[in-house]
Amino acid sequence: MYNNKKPKYCGSTTALKVLKDVDLTGKTILITGTTAGIGRETARSLALKGAHVVIANRNVNLSEELRDEIYKETSYRKIDIIQLDLNSLASVKHASEEYLSKGWPLNVLILNAGVNKPPNRATKDGYESTFGVNHLGHFYLTYLLMNKLRESAPSRLVVVSSDLHSRSGIKPSASLDEKLNKLIPNPPEEDIALGRGSQTFTSIVAFVSKPFTKNFEQGAATTVYCAASPFAENESGRYYADCNDAEKDLHKALARDESLQDALWSKSLEFIKKFERNNVTHL
Repeated sequence: MYNNKKPKYCGSTTALKVLKDVDLTGKTILITGTTAGIGRETARSLALKGAHVVIANRNVNLSEELRDEIYKETSYRKIDIIQLDLNSLASVKHASEEYLSKGWPLNVLILNAGVNKPPNRATKDGYESTFGVNHLGHFYLTYLLMNKLRESAPSRLVVVSSDLHSRSGIKPSASLDEKLNKLIPNPPEEDIALGRGSQTFTSIVAFVSKPFTKNFEQGAATTVYCAASPFAENESGRYYADCNDAEKDLHKALARDESLQDALWSKSLEFIKKFERNNVTHL
């Protein structure tokens, strides 16, 4: 039985503290991007609480290292690995097919992976890398696994973000086409890419420098709160920080722009339908 009174959480709360009274035995959780940082600690914390954790990463060797390290901490052996390269829609399709072929439920899908300064300017499918990896790859994965999520209800979908969303440079007063062009840019030329990369890097440094930053155990706390806390089970579509509702900090003029949401959804669906029509089945 859970105490109905929600504990007080803050920026120093750790993932395992959030999960202190939570038993995840029998729950299957798929997480992208777990070979380092917050994703690594998210996978570890959920596995230590009994979940069947499926880690989806491009690098299988690093995935195996993480699995083996977690196994040293617990006698519970329920971590599986799926290779997933979000830079390639074919890889996303293959990964989802592999997941579905296992017959596993999908109680929680955590979209954690992301790039700030991608090594390549364009994905294998020709999209600007930040958009292609951070959004379109995850969009396609969710699209392909949505029925399994619904079959596994009660289930949860967790999208990891940050307050950098408020620094997009998109003016709320801009036209819908202008907003979409910002969100879905063409792959930049080399000189533009360098400038854009350094500007992005400056924003990231400013973000992570205030206040002196959380460790990974603290950084993963909000993710596991949204994924597994009983106090979030009846909440949906909210923005969280420090394991608390942070809607007041959300850049609502853009994030809650339903016309922009619908347009981005339609364009994303258009892109994946185009991919599927081309019958790309090789990696």
